[in-house]
Amino acid sequence: MIEAMTEGGLRRRGTVFAPSDALEEDPVILHYLRSYVERIELLEEGKSYNIGDVSFCTPVRHRHPVETYGVVFETPRHAISCLVDTRFFDDLCLHYKGDLLIINVVRIESGGPFDHLSASEAGTIISRLRPKAAILTHFGMTMWRAKPWEVASRLSHETGIRVIAARDGMTFDLAELD
Repeated sequence: MIEAMTEGGLRRRGTVFAPSDALEEDPVILHYLRSYVERIELLEEGKSYNIGDVSFCTPVRHRHPVETYGVVFETPRHAISCLVDTRFFDDLCLHYKGDLLIINVVRIESGGPFDHLSASEAGTIISRLRPKAAILTHFGMTMWRAKPWEVASRLSHETGIRVIAARDGMTFDLAELD
């Protein structure tokens, strides 16, 4: 992404928002790429950020082997929450209220040594948060085998909320939330 947005480093521009461990030992953001962008801003629990007229916050650190944060984007018309990789914990449902919830659902079943959300945990979160719509994404093999579009349909029926399984090339019109 950094090489794409900077045209291979030929046009120094942009801001990268990342947790500190993406820059530390065994970094995800490689050292040579860091000079390609105008700035790198570290994500932290409970902080708010702005870039241009877009604002977002990272309300809580997730339970995952690497440092991860979901984000909540606030626009004049909508709040859009993105809940990324984490093990389920009750406080998740305190931080991601909004009109649209985008949620990583790697597994069909909960439990095991995995710090990822399952379909049933996603259903619990959707029921508690009551967004206008929810989009499931970031599927692991157990979700693929369960057919994510069928899982989304079942969760829609169980929660009374429109739940959509993401697919490659998909777009979502925010006007559908009005």
